[in-house]
Amino acid sequence: MKIATKEKIGNLAWGDSNQRGDIFSIYFYHKLAAPVVQILLKTKITPNQVTYFGLIPALTSIVLIATGKYPMLLFGALFLQIAQLCDYVDGTLAKVKHAQSAFGEWSDGFVDTIKIVGWYFAFAIGYYNQQHNLNVFFLLAVFLGVKVLTDYTTKAFVSCFNEEGTPLNKDMQQNLISRFPFLKRVPIGLVRVPVGGGIFPVLLTIGLLLNQLLLPFYIYVTLHILNGMKTVAYIFIKYRKQ
Repeated sequence: MKIATKEKIGNLAWGDSNQRGDIFSIYFYHKLAAPVVQILLKTKITPNQVTYFGLIPALTSIVLIATGKYPMLLFGALFLQIAQLCDYVDGTLAKVKHAQSAFGEWSDGFVDTIKIVGWYFAFAIGYYNQQHNLNVFFLLAVFLGVKVLTDYTTKAFVSCFNEEGTPLNKDMQQNLISRFPFLKRVPIGLVRVPVGGGIFPVLLTIGLLLNQLLLPFYIYVTLHILNGMKTVAYIFIKYRKQ
């Protein structure tokens, strides 16, 4: 079997991340993943094995972060980044090996859910162990609620359009747009807000290094809301121009 070059692997990863507009994925994670994928191509290791292997550093980081002790937070940041790198390696490896599958996609989502929810709770518990303030769990509920709400509303809006941004049901779109009149005033520049999956672990790592466990979530929730508005505004602007 001909081994793909690091450049070809990088180009494949670049194309995938560029479509998602995730600058951290493009310029950091996928570049780190490319040489790892090149090594794994010489082995019998499967993408699904990489996916589930990523649980080991992820769970390790969760335990370390939950202690709230600064030396442990640094190690937690390291394992967090290893877990995140695995998330990029498995997808690129699957594409290069032409081993994409429904089970692999499900596994990736399953592991991602465990990681993200686990990190949310780990940061909250870690902050509690530092400050002994129960209000952090109220904030945790708010953060999770905002994330779920923005995810749901964005997906509900986007599901009414095809890949080109054309409405699938014009009557439904007229009804939806009448409910979002504020979007007429959304500046087009907002759609260029660079938010994606890669920013979350970067913010978490910064918070760990600075020993500021709540800071990443304040920033991320704000960016998450902007990202949801960006998606809706982008589609609305395309529809408005038709």
